[in-house]
Amino acid sequence: MSTIQNKKIVAKEYPLKDILSNNKYSIDYFQREYRWQKENIDQLIDDLYSAFRADYRPEHSTKDVANYATYFMGSIVVIAKDDATMSIIDGQQREF
Repeated sequence: MSTIQNKKIVAKEYPLKDILSNNKYSIDYFQREYRWQKENIDQLIDDLYSAFRADYRPEHSTKDVANYATYFMGSIVVIAKDDATMSIIDGQQREF
């Protein structure tokens, strides 16, 4: 019987740029098949655009834009592998 090491589950909010910068991700074989189609990507872009436009004013500077409301992309569960890759264990699929 193997022993469980003292590992903690940590839930944190991260900006998308932090999640995508300098990280390598893998999806293991046991994950259910899920593949986005063009319409899924179009819907995400439309949602992001609508969220941005809700706060946008032509007179706003880049500094103003940095203070716009956040947009929740969903949650993911990852585990660090020995090779510094983050294995995606689960992710919240967007509902349309």
